[in-house]
Amino acid sequence: MEKVKVQIDGMSFVVVGGETSKVRGFAKDLDTRIRTVQGANYRLNQVQSIVLAALNILEEKDILESRVNDVDAGSSEEKALQVMAENETLRAGLKEAEEKIAAIRSHYDKQKHSLDEAKQEAAELRDTLKKQTDKQGDMTAELDKLKQEKEALERQIFESQKRIIDLSRELESLHDKAR
Repeated sequence: MEKVKVQIDGMSFVVVGGETSKVRGFAKDLDTRIRTVQGANYRLNQVQSIVLAALNILEEKDILESRVNDVDAGSSEEKALQVMAENETLRAGLKEAEEKIAAIRSHYDKQKHSLDEAKQEAAELRDTLKKQTDKQGDMTAELDKLKQEKEALERQIFESQKRIIDLSRELESLHDKAR
């Protein structure tokens, strides 16, 4: 008996027996079905996804057994051809649905990437705004300080001008007395 290592839903298994290619094919099909269930029902955890995939497989098995029984009961070639045609239609529908799911996933990934970029840009803009706000605060404080210095200098000039006027009058008075 051969041992075949397979991956199903991110878990490794070693399967003993059966044809290697068939075992791998079954594992791949099961993995795809689990991922399809997960993609359609993103709120499910791993166990729930596996159980739903198993139920879907059992439902398909039951439908196929019913068809086989119908074919066996009627033994009609026409019924068999009808079932095969219906099976092909279902397979085509499944393939189309899988392609749509892949396209939706791709679109979702692109949108998520765009959203992540927008979030990063918003964070950078918030950081820049904070820096500009801090800088504005610093400049406002500096402006207030300069205004205070200007007022002090203006008072000093005013006092100096008053002193000059007083000294000019005193000089004039001394000059008048000296004559």
